[in-house]
Amino acid sequence: MNATAQPNNLNVISLAGIIANCWLNKEFKNKLIADPKKILSKHNIEFPADVNIKVLVDSPNLIHIILANEPLEDRLSIDTLPENPTFLQVYRYIYEKGRTDRAFRHRFLVMPTKTFRELGFSLPENVHIAGYESTEHTRYFVIPTAPKATLSTVIQNEMTMLSMTDPFCDGK
Repeated sequence: MNATAQPNNLNVISLAGIIANCWLNKEFKNKLIADPKKILSKHNIEFPADVNIKVLVDSPNLIHIILANEPLEDRLSIDTLPENPTFLQVYRYIYEKGRTDRAFRHRFLVMPTKTFRELGFSLPENVHIAGYESTEHTRYFVIPTAPKATLSTVIQNEMTMLSMTDPFCDGK
């Protein structure tokens, strides 16, 4: 993926795999943070030499939102918010409005948590938003907080269920 191209489906699948690997493998995550271009390149995601990649890690109390200039796919774009928007609706709205309204973009980057709350999403008081702006020479890669049921717990749960229901398994 070059610095100006939209990710294709293969890149999206690769990125999802990279994120899942970060959730399951701390050593891999640390390597990605230390040298993102090298790790992304190994997954066929390339950037020009003059593009700097910064890795940001979400936590339960900090969510990173990246604004860029590329439009979202039409099916993801949102230009008005419903009365009780979801987190993703507000995120997509901020992204799209930030692309077309420089004053709004600046306001969000200066006061991201306040802007997010003012748009109608009930963000807990202990959760904060950090806003970043991708540029021609700086791109951000965010590792979101792992869901409560990561792949390893899903597999463990399935194995437990199998051992409880399989008459040929002695549960060991």
